[in-house]
Amino acid sequence: MARWRLAAALGMMLGLSGAAQAVPAALESAWPTFQFGGQAMAPMRPIIDWLKAGNSWDTGSGTLHIAVHAPEGRRRLELTVRSVDAALNGKKLTLPRAPFLAHGTVYAPARLVLESLGVKLEWSAEPRGLVCTLGEQQTFLPVMAPNYPLVDRSGVLIGGSMAGVWSDAKTMAAKLVGGEPYWVYTPTDALEATLKGGKPVVEEPGEFLSVPLPWAEETHKDAVAFGGPWDAQPRRARLLKLEGSPYESAIREVLRDHGQSKAPVKLQQAMLVDLDGDGTDEALLSASTMNPEQPPVNAAAGDYSMVLLRRVEGKQVKTYVLAGHFYTKETNAPNVDRVQGLLDLDGDGVMEILCSWRYYEGGGTDVYQLQKGVPKQVLSAGMGA
Repeated sequence: MARWRLAAALGMMLGLSGAAQAVPAALESAWPTFQFGGQAMAPMRPIIDWLKAGNSWDTGSGTLHIAVHAPEGRRRLELTVRSVDAALNGKKLTLPRAPFLAHGTVYAPARLVLESLGVKLEWSAEPRGLVCTLGEQQTFLPVMAPNYPLVDRSGVLIGGSMAGVWSDAKTMAAKLVGGEPYWVYTPTDALEATLKGGKPVVEEPGEFLSVPLPWAEETHKDAVAFGGPWDAQPRRARLLKLEGSPYESAIREVLRDHGQSKAPVKLQQAMLVDLDGDGTDEALLSASTMNPEQPPVNAAAGDYSMVLLRRVEGKQVKTYVLAGHFYTKETNAPNVDRVQGLLDLDGDGVMEILCSWRYYEGGGTDVYQLQKGVPKQVLSAGMGA
């Protein structure tokens, strides 16, 4: 995993211009501090090590205990993952954002945690981060700019989230200078490796934006690289068997609604996942008469491809067609759609749905977000003639 060492190097990575402010040596960390919703979220392990603080972890309650001797006296802080309720020296403390686990460490709001432990802070705009002082000790905590790009396995920049707002590929590319870290996800797993991306470049055919990344050859074809340091896969999808699936009836109903009641049901994917963390699973289904690995040059009459979301709403189950192509006559360059991934791309705890689409000369990714329970497309990009 990339290690964040030099504050000046970070300033260059984030594209900051002008002379760098004199700051102490950067806090050495395998985990970057990032900004979300106006809050800098920091990994606790390197901070604990820098403070030489006593600490313990309660697995049962998910509580991290930190004790430090500050100039003003001993400080004891308790942080519980997924809860804004903390405690300082036994007194209740409300956090602006709940701590969470990501990539093997606890993340928590940097400013409130550090000041609670007696650390004095000063913001540096260039390089970007916090100057931390505790007695005679000083360090610099770099803070990533709030730009979190999404890149598919073929290198296409899809766009991403920027300061909590969805940004298309062109807008995102203007903020990336190369050297940004990316975390890799497959449809059902988070990979250990962290990749470092290059500066976006314009590619052909179709004039799309590409981010050079050192993908391993064996990386899953549906993998994506994401620039958000949080755990973007807080809940894992469970793959279901396809033969004799109870979801075949949902496919038949959609086919009937699109005038293809005689078309065969060919389920390609079926998975369950709790997208919004409410304790109820949603179902994601893809079905197609065409091979998603080798899309045909032409679709025959009766061919189709679709991705469906089924979710419980009140006492009913509602079906949403995220992607649907229903060919009633022979058609050139048909799309074949499938679920590419399920990731929390904006850090709100709700996972977005990534759908890949391919045709014989190219392909790309569409991203859908649940907005008041209804899926809406928020990003789309691809390549091809």
